Amino acid sequence: MTQSLGDAATTRAIAEQVGKASAEIAIREFVQTHPHFAPAAPKPDTPTYVKWGAGIGATLVAAAILWMANTLNQLQITVARIDERQITDTTKADIIELRKRVTDLESYHRTQPTERKQ
Repeated sequence: MTQSLGDAATTRAIAEQVGKASAEIAIREFVQTHPHFAPAAPKPDTPTYVKWGAGIGATLVAAAILWMANTLNQLQITVARIDERQITDTTKADIIELRKRVTDLESYHRTQPTERKQ
């Protein structure tokens, strides 16, 4: 008996459907027995406004860190300049001279009579 082309196509379509169904069943059973091979659950998509908010927040934090570093650097330079001025301006000899002048003025005013003109 000879088969017609329609019978062969029908047989082929049925065989493909049976093959796909048996493959799906085999995969499902394998994944049930070995769950670590199962595909990972899809990750939820992060909303756009959260992404923008995180980007803006990160930018502000980075700007704050840079501003603090710059401010501390300027403060360090200012303190160093103040220290240099204090070393050069108020030496021990200057302080001794100022104390001597104050003592001389105090003794001068103590020896003067306490007359006041009115």
